[in-house]
Amino acid sequence: MAAQQESSGLNAHTVARWAIVVPISVLLGWLFSLWHVPAAWILAAIIASGAMALITGEDLQVNRTFYNMSRGFIGMMAALPLTVVPLGQLVGFLPAAVTMSFVTIMVGIVGGLLLHRAQPRDVSSETGILSMLPGGASLMPALADELGADYRYVALTQYLRLLVVSVSLPAVVALLDTPAGKGADLTVEGETTWWIIALVLAIALLGEKLGKLLHLPATAVLGPLLLTVLVSFVLPEGHTLEPLYAFKVMAFLSIGWVCGG
Repeated sequence: MAAQQESSGLNAHTVARWAIVVPISVLLGWLFSLWHVPAAWILAAIIASGAMALITGEDLQVNRTFYNMSRGFIGMMAALPLTVVPLGQLVGFLPAAVTMSFVTIMVGIVGGLLLHRAQPRDVSSETGILSMLPGGASLMPALADELGADYRYVALTQYLRLLVVSVSLPAVVALLDTPAGKGADLTVEGETTWWIIALVLAIALLGEKLGKLLHLPATAVLGPLLLTVLVSFVLPEGHTLEPLYAFKVMAFLSIGWVCGG
C-alpha cells in the first residue's frame, strides 16, 4: 500500500518494515477510534512509523503517488462542506467569514514570522507561519510538505494544539451557559455507487494536475478541492463525492506515516 521508493525498486528490508508498520498502524488506529482519541488514525500512524524509524535508524519514506492521492482525499474532504451549503447562505456568511479569516491569518503570519526571527536557522518563515496557522491538523502537514516547509515541525505544533484543545474543551464547555441552537445542516449524505467511487479516485489522482495547470499553491490539496466543488454542481441529486471511510483512513494514515517516518 505504501512503500519506500528507491532507484532500484523495493527491497526485502523495506517490505519487511512496512509489513510491520501497516498492521500496527491499523490496530492502533482502530483502538484509538474506540477510545475516542483525537486524530486517532494520524496519531496511530505517527507512533508506528516513528517507532520503526527510531528502531532501525532509517527514514521510512512513503510512496509519492500514494501520498499524493491521499492528499487528494484530504482536499476533497475539505471541499465537501462547501457543496452542501446553499449559495445564498454562503453569501450571507461571507462578510463575517472574510473578516475573521483575515484576522486569524494575520495573527498566524505575524506569530510565524516572529518564530522564524527568534530561530532563523531552525525554523523557516514558511514553517513558522504554517505552524502558527490554526486549521485542520490533517491539512496543514500536507500543505507544509507541498510548500517546502518542515512538515515534521508543523505536524508537531498542530497536534500539540489539538491535544491542548481536546483536553481543555470539556472544561470550557462546562462554563458556558448558552442554550443549544439549531445550526446549518452540513451532513453529507448520498448514494455511493461504483462510478462514484471511480470518480472519487479520479479526482484524487487528477486534481493535482488541474492545480498545476491553474498554478495553484499546494496543488495536491487545492486541485482536488477545487475539482470536487466543480464536479458537485453537475452531480445527480442523491449522490455525494464523500470518500469512502477506507479512503479517509488511508489519507490520515499517510499523513501520520510521513510525519512519523
